[in-house]
Amino acid sequence: MTFHIGQKVVCVDDENHFRDSFIAMGTPVIRVEELKREYSSIIDGENVYAAARFRPVIEHKTDISIFKGMLNPDKQRVDA
Repeated sequence: MTFHIGQKVVCVDDENHFRDSFIAMGTPVIRVEELKREYSSIIDGENVYAAARFRPVIEHKTDISIFKGMLNPDKQRVDA
């Protein structure tokens, strides 16, 4: 899987977090800006994690038109 700078990711494997302390040479790694733990591997002074433990966040475009309709209901005339 390919990641790019600035991409949002989610952890899909948080079991045995000490496993990353033993990242083998050639294992794809990522650095997560907001995630800094003392038990991550350090490569070139950066805290890194095995890329296989993450996947990209899937963002869905939310259609909020139904909610806008609730805020601006059609005016109905009611005879009382």
